[in-house]
Amino acid sequence: MNQTYHARRSIRKRGRSIIARGARRQGRTTTGWSCWRVRIEELEALAANRQKEIFMLNTRLAAAESMTHDVIRDLLGLKLDMTNYASLLDNQQVTKITEKARLHSAEAQAKEQEAMKLKQQLNEFVEERKATSSRWLEEIDRKQAEMVAAQVALEKLRQRDRLITTENEMFKMENANHKRKVMELEAEDENNFLKSRNEDLSIKLRRAEAILARVKEELANFRASNGRSPYINFDEEQRLNNILKEAEEDRLQLAQKLVGLCTSILKAAGITEPGSDISVSVAEDALEQLKEPGYFTGKRVARCQIQELPMKEPDCPSSCHKPHRLAPEQKRTDKLHIGHLRLHFFSSG
Repeated sequence: MNQTYHARRSIRKRGRSIIARGARRQGRTTTGWSCWRVRIEELEALAANRQKEIFMLNTRLAAAESMTHDVIRDLLGLKLDMTNYASLLDNQQVTKITEKARLHSAEAQAKEQEAMKLKQQLNEFVEERKATSSRWLEEIDRKQAEMVAAQVALEKLRQRDRLITTENEMFKMENANHKRKVMELEAEDENNFLKSRNEDLSIKLRRAEAILARVKEELANFRASNGRSPYINFDEEQRLNNILKEAEEDRLQLAQKLVGLCTSILKAAGITEPGSDISVSVAEDALEQLKEPGYFTGKRVARCQIQELPMKEPDCPSSCHKPHRLAPEQKRTDKLHIGHLRLHFFSSG
């Protein structure tokens, strides 16, 4: 039984450890998933911001290129106008036009220098944009690689989660089998305990039956030794018990009458408040005082009545005049009660 109990405890501990291990694995898997999801969302938000910045830079570059084309177109138009004016006007006008052209050329050179500066700034901006774009592209490529790695890790985690779920189901089935085995072992232990208890009760019952048979035999021998039948007549016992109860009731009535008589004697002797301890000796002393001479006539009459009272026989049934019949029956009833008490004591032990 001890081996079975230890086996049951080991099975319970193993089931608890398996359940706790599955819960820890499930918690770690859930935490890893949440971390990877948050990381992927951050990378997606960063990629969206980078795309917005690239779009803004492309817009600014397109605006600068359109400005450069406008300046070049103005210069070409100016040169064409100068050629037209030189062919149409005379030398003076050509001089004026040349002066104007020189001025325009200076302005054009200034504008060209400004355009060169703008072009240089534009080239610098383009190079910076290219460097920034390359850096952003590298960052985006790296983030995409990290995202792919995260997706691969997520897929691995999903596969692991499916594997853990399968193991958890197996553990649940194994736990259910262990619980069923534990219940079977507990039922077997309970059956063994009930069998042992039933055997103990059977032994006690056989012992009580033997004691009862021995008590019955002793009672039969005792009744046979007293000249009575060895078998108990329960109707006769009930009748004797009823007679005994009636005798007890008559005895109580006689005691009440005796108390009333003693109280009357004490009142006749002049004791108005006799107290709680009324006894026959006190009543006899009061009666002796009443017998003394010198009492008045009312006292003599009371004395005569009191002297006549004890001479009257009380109303007692015929059963009170048969003490020689009740005493042996009372003893026999007491012995029967003792025998029943002994039988109850041995059977309960």
